[in-house]
Amino acid sequence: MNIRIREYPNRVCVIAALSLTIIAGCAAPPPAGPVPGSDRDAHGCIGSAGYSWCERSGQCERPWELAAKEGFDNSVEAFDNYCSAPATGNEANAGAESGGG
Repeated sequence: MNIRIREYPNRVCVIAALSLTIIAGCAAPPPAGPVPGSDRDAHGCIGSAGYSWCERSGQCERPWELAAKEGFDNSVEAFDNYCSAPATGNEANAGAESGGG
C-alpha cells in the first residue's frame, strides 16, 4: 500500500496538527513555588533538609542526628534544651573545625 501525500493532503495536515497538539500537551509547566533547598534561615540552615541552628555547636544540625550523637531524646524540647546551653570549649572548637553547616 503506497500512500501519496498529494492524494491525501488533508489527512497529512490533520495528522501533523494532532501530533503537534500531543507533543505540546506533554510539556509540563515549571513547578510553582520556591525551589527546594532555597529556604535558608538567618544562619544559612536549610529547614526543608531538616537542619536547624544549634547555638551550642555553632552550626546547622539535624536534630535526630545530633540526638543520636550526643545521647539526648529525639524531641523538639530536648534539641532546644541542648542547643540553647552555652558551648563548652570542646564543642566550640568542634563547630569551628567542621565549617558550621
